[in-house]
Amino acid sequence: MPFSNFGQDNNSLFGKIKRLEWGLVLLLTLLTCYGTVLLYGAAEGNWQPWALDHITRFAAMLCLMVIVALIDIRFWYYVAYPAYAISLLLIIGVDLFGEISMGAQRWLRLGPVRLQPSEFMKITIILALARYYQDLNVRNIAAIKHHIIPILLALFPAAMIMKQPDLGTGTVIALVGAVLVLLAGVSWRWVAAAMGSAIIGGFVGFTYFMHDFQRKRILTFLNPERDPLGEGY
Repeated sequence: MPFSNFGQDNNSLFGKIKRLEWGLVLLLTLLTCYGTVLLYGAAEGNWQPWALDHITRFAAMLCLMVIVALIDIRFWYYVAYPAYAISLLLIIGVDLFGEISMGAQRWLRLGPVRLQPSEFMKITIILALARYYQDLNVRNIAAIKHHIIPILLALFPAAMIMKQPDLGTGTVIALVGAVLVLLAGVSWRWVAAAMGSAIIGGFVGFTYFMHDFQRKRILTFLNPERDPLGEGY
């Protein structure tokens, strides 16, 4: 049984708080403070319009992160696959029934609620792959065949999202999947082969399949001086 070694002490509120990754929380806080200083300076010494919003959102999300971390991990284990399936169905729903806005089909309206399912997928792909590798016998980690399912779980929604088109979010989901597969312990020779394939695929996609505005954004990212007016965005 998954997590069968969880004791009563570890499941107490104090035990959960003690197990939080406080080093990660400190790192996130320091990065946020640095970003806040930059935004404060960019606004010529004013908290508005960016710095105050930035730190307020971080504080709210930090509280949410701690609350989520205190929820029994078995809850996230059991909801991982259903949550992923719902996110995937919503993404497919965008392709079939989604609203088109500014040339992109990324939103799905469910009654009075307007959703962007790709944002849910950023979270549920992590839950789904984490559960998959939790269930996988450690002796099977080295075999590439056992990584095909998680790769497909990441690539299929990433491709659907890129088709909307939303290159940024699709790339993020693909990279999240790649990082989780790497952390699971896949052989480095397969990592090297995947990186080579990604470079070739990226070049082909950039040359033949991307929209003009997507190519322009990438070129602007590599050389911001080529777009001083920000027309690429």
